Amino acid sequence: ILNRAKLMKFDPQQGDSVLELGSQMGGFLQLTVLNGSTWVEGVEIDYDYLQCSCVLLQPITSDDQHVVVHNGDISLESTLLDARSRTPEVLDHLILASLGKHIGGAKTLDLILKIFDNAKTVYFETNAVKDEQIEEETCIEKHGGIYIGETSDRNRRRVWLLQR
Repeated sequence: ILNRAKLMKFDPQQGDSVLELGSQMGGFLQLTVLNGSTWVEGVEIDYDYLQCSCVLLQPITSDDQHVVVHNGDISLESTLLDARSRTPEVLDHLILASLGKHIGGAKTLDLILKIFDNAKTVYFETNAVKDEQIEEETCIEKHGGIYIGETSDRNRRRVWLLQR
């Protein structure tokens, strides 16, 4: 997670707000909590991952931090709107790591980027890729995202950064 965060230029600070859609075991959320972010949420569809992330986050969370992981299908507009209703007026960080093909591709990514128009910085990491650009990359580029590099911890993924 630390290497991926560094490459993604994800460096949450004390007092920041962070939302991760498709948070799995909460590695990025753990980093966020340890860095002192005060509003931290994840949304995860897999109940086992959700339970695991809650167990890992609980002992490192302080009383002055809002830290919650919700169960939800982020390919559904209703789940996204529910998450958006909980976010602060300005969301400092929105993490979308390795989930494009799992949520319906570019169509859902476009919806996420429109719903979370309050996100100052969006970190998008593709699923495994070869050389050609995939539809999700075209989508984030259309929204102003810039390609910043690749991760390769499990397989080759491209990373995009969108700053508003």
